[in-house]
Amino acid sequence: MKAAFSLAIVGLMASAVADADWSDYSPGTLHEIVDRHTEILGEADTLLVPGLKRTVHLEFGGEIRPLSDNARSAIAEWVFSMQLSTDIAELFHAEALFRESGTEYWLPIQQQLVPHLEEEVAAGDSAVLYVLWIGYEAPTWIFLINEFQAVEPENSRRGAPDTRH
Repeated sequence: MKAAFSLAIVGLMASAVADADWSDYSPGTLHEIVDRHTEILGEADTLLVPGLKRTVHLEFGGEIRPLSDNARSAIAEWVFSMQLSTDIAELFHAEALFRESGTEYWLPIQQQLVPHLEEEVAAGDSAVLYVLWIGYEAPTWIFLINEFQAVEPENSRRGAPDTRH
């Protein structure tokens, strides 16, 4: 049983997960978000936010697994609390392992992106991810992957994703 529950509304209104306006995603890091919001958590087990869009440059760990119960629960609760279509939660069936500065994150990824990720990004390679941070469900920070762009070793420039996915 959870010791505490916190529902925080940080920022303005939620935006759709499948939103294709990539200019709304600003560069940042997962660490920045975690560091900035850890204090807000206090003793709470759950923190839900309307959605913070970021582009992050991460290393692919080469593993994809079924969506964890923890992430599935957080996504469903977030969709409900933001009064979004339950179809959004159905986009996520898997999570992929990524690393940022030595820290590992299992990130829920839209199902239609999984075969492209497996084909385009090898373990140890970098990718620019277009993530939506929706909150924290102890002990996991929940960042939804809405798009990605493989980074060629000689070209580490951040740009708009290839929208063929």
